[in-house]
Amino acid sequence: MLVAITAIAAPVALVFEWALRRWALGDALDEVRAALGPYATVLASGLALVSIGLAVVAAPLFRALATRAFAKIPPEARAHPGRRTQAITGAFLIASSVVQLPALVATLAYTFGASFGPVALCLACSCVGVVHQGFLRL
Repeated sequence: MLVAITAIAAPVALVFEWALRRWALGDALDEVRAALGPYATVLASGLALVSIGLAVVAAPLFRALATRAFAKIPPEARAHPGRRTQAITGAFLIASSVVQLPALVATLAYTFGASFGPVALCLACSCVGVVHQGFLRL
């Protein structure tokens, strides 16, 4: 359940931002979006590439963080399943944050007029990276 909630966090943020912008501001940002759109699209395209790279790097990062967290558990407490779960959860949340950061910045770029395509690619890579981490065996 934690993997699913974490994976959909960035797409939910995009939908929430879009709805809030439409409800609160209406067409007030249209001129700003038109002026900044090309620059925001370039930013979102770059973030999509970064997101692809981070989705690949996230699995080794998660393994390294989990290994480090396991090493910090005292030897007498390692048999306790709660400590192992706590270590894995902490490592997962940190590693998934690294993967989701470009996607969250891409949602802001969408606010300022970025095309939906690069933003959607960035969000998809983020979701795939998080789900991949969630199903790794340690």
